[in-house]
Amino acid sequence: MGCDIHAAVFRQYKNATRPSAVLEFQEPRDYALFSAMANVRNVSEGERGYIEPVANPRGLPPWLEASTDEIGNYDSVNISGMWYGDHSFSWLTTGEFAEAIRRAEALERWYGGLEPVPPIYHGVLDTMKRLEADGDSCFIVFGFDN
Repeated sequence: MGCDIHAAVFRQYKNATRPSAVLEFQEPRDYALFSAMANVRNVSEGERGYIEPVANPRGLPPWLEASTDEIGNYDSVNISGMWYGDHSFSWLTTGEFAEAIRRAEALERWYGGLEPVPPIYHGVLDTMKRLEADGDSCFIVFGFDN
């Protein structure tokens, strides 16, 4: 059985009280990236291919958990609908997501023959960086469906 990612980018405007969802996506599997993002589908430490994760799963961010109703709605993101299943929830800042991509690509270059991180992830990172250009903050919130 494979592991899929379901994610949304949230933007925290400078003067807003909580972040808002701006982009939702379910994208291709990349186990090196998943390992770097949240230690999901990582091999055992010390084995060939192990990636030091940027963070272990953190769960949903507190501002998102506190904002969901019993149906799971938050702005345009329906957590129970979009992210239904067996999930490991977590979130990363823009800088942490950039570092996860860097670590995954370093492993892929080191071992060769592995597929590079799919371009869509670079596109999401670029979008997050552009949204932060005015001093706002961005987060990628995600769950893995095993």
